[in-house]
Amino acid sequence: MIKNIILVITILATAAVITSCKQKTTTQIESKEMQRADMQYAYKLLEKNNNMEAARIFEQVIASNPQNSRAYIELAIIYHQTNDFIEAMYYYKKYGSLRPNSEKFEMVQDQLSLAKKEFVYLENQKAARRKKPQDDYEWEATELQTLKEQNVSLTEQITSLTNTITSLEKTVASQAKVLRSRASEKEKVSEYTISKGENLRGIAVTLFGDEDKWKFLYEYNKDRLNLKTPNNIQPGQILIIPWENIDINE
Repeated sequence: MIKNIILVITILATAAVITSCKQKTTTQIESKEMQRADMQYAYKLLEKNNNMEAARIFEQVIASNPQNSRAYIELAIIYHQTNDFIEAMYYYKKYGSLRPNSEKFEMVQDQLSLAKKEFVYLENQKAARRKKPQDDYEWEATELQTLKEQNVSLTEQITSLTNTITSLEKTVASQAKVLRSRASEKEKVSEYTISKGENLRGIAVTLFGDEDKWKFLYEYNKDRLNLKTPNNIQPGQILIIPWENIDINE
């Protein structure tokens, strides 16, 4: 039993050592890859924020040495930062296939997953922007049609109101003409019975065609009707029309 336990412990320890050696080997390989002159030049370009020129150098490195995993991960990072998610995903995958035992493998897979999500989001945004102009056009067309219908309705209302006003003006002019005719016949005094809703300005327009002549009506009748204000008139009251004090030809 003790021998078996010792054997298991020995196997586990050996596996741990082997794993450690693999990780160390991966680190050593990448460190050596980074020491290439062209890789060092690309890193200097990155320090100067000349990312795309650095990417060109890294691609040349891969062309001359397709096993340079460090160049793949550097390209993946550059393209990810510039939102070229398709290229970033390609290089993340290439690194993962070259270095499946790297201590960075899990981190690279996480970045690959993030790039996929960002790519899908960006494509959805583009689709939404492509669709929006059509939506806007349809909305504007609907709004335009609504405005046209409202304009037609308002035009009809204005025409109706204009006809009503014209009719009222003719009526007032006709009434004023009759009253002028009475005045010309030397009819110096006449009466006017106030109806519900009337006021002195409106009565002045009806009688004389001039609302400003309400003052004459008020002054002539305020004492007789005990009017404290011009608005104090009541339906049924009889106004005396002071023709002799009003020049209806003004």
